[in-house]
Amino acid sequence: MAVMDMSIYFGYADPTGDLFTYGFIGLMIALAFISYQWRMYKIKQALGKAGAKDATWDKALEQAKAIYNRYPADWTNADLASLKTYVTPQYFAYISLVFEALQQLDRRNLTTVDRILAVSPYNVHDDTNNREDSFDVEFNALRQSELRTASTNTRMYHTILSDRELWHFERIDDQWKLDRISRGNEDAASKSYATMAGNRSQQEQQHTLMRDFAKANGFYYDQDFGWILLPQGGHLFTVGFSHVAVTNHVIGRFQNMLVQFYQMYNTSGVGKITFVAQTTLPKSYGHIIVRHKSLTTIPFDALSMSPVHLEGVSFDKKYAVYASDMERVTSLELLHPAYMERLLALPFMVNIEIMGNALYLYSTDDQVNPQTMLELIHAAFEEMKM
Repeated sequence: MAVMDMSIYFGYADPTGDLFTYGFIGLMIALAFISYQWRMYKIKQALGKAGAKDATWDKALEQAKAIYNRYPADWTNADLASLKTYVTPQYFAYISLVFEALQQLDRRNLTTVDRILAVSPYNVHDDTNNREDSFDVEFNALRQSELRTASTNTRMYHTILSDRELWHFERIDDQWKLDRISRGNEDAASKSYATMAGNRSQQEQQHTLMRDFAKANGFYYDQDFGWILLPQGGHLFTVGFSHVAVTNHVIGRFQNMLVQFYQMYNTSGVGKITFVAQTTLPKSYGHIIVRHKSLTTIPFDALSMSPVHLEGVSFDKKYAVYASDMERVTSLELLHPAYMERLLALPFMVNIEIMGNALYLYSTDDQVNPQTMLELIHAAFEEMKM
């Protein structure tokens, strides 16, 4: 006689499977913990060994913690004089450009650390040449970041973060200097980027492309840059700070122009990754949208703006132009025939948006070329600064 499995009716099942599952999970957690403890032991051993023959290593972790505690106030106050005393020359040049970009956008970024959850040293490199010495520290902390207008002190955005940052320190004489900050790549935003960018090989190709572009032009590259320099409003940024993330950020000075390039994406994983080239113009032009007509949806902002019809027939067929102020658009050098022909000749699609004195060229085309975008935005800047 067959025996019926009554667990189907009474809501219970053979616990053997669950016990195996929980046991396996417990084993994996235990192995991860043991691996972490072993790694920490080896790193502390390396620090102790280095410190035994060089007193500068004895104070490495202490200096790193002191810099971490000092940095938020100096960043909030844009105190470059103070920052210069404990960051490397190359990192100082980089953050100086970031502060300049914030100033152009009339912004302040306030940051505070509420609580440090963990401090873990990594990657101790004790070289025979002391100038090559370096180490990393991972800080796991609860912190707040707030964006305010500099002129009116109006809050633009505020967020509370629980994240991990890897701080890289390099040795200069007998002092340790902060050289860069890398953010964790396992947060929800990064996973959304991974989903949209394709496989790991494709992601690495994008990282390499932007890193090489930055190096070739003497710019600075940050794979994990945040949202503090994103504009507010306009068609391109309608979703707001909380739903947008930035990767492959490049900032630098090209001749007399401060310029940025980055990939922007929706953290929910909706839509496409957008490549953006951004700079600040000498004067305001109100709000202007130059949008390729292959994008069938009309921007919501454009419904309250005036359509502009240009003399170039070919351009008018492929691009729609909207302006909030018709008087300003008539003096817009960007829409002169030579520049319009240049846009039409591109092998990839580019759209343009101007918000006040901020100029953005952007594209969702997979074939977008950052060097070409640099040439385009520089040509636009040169035309419009006159």
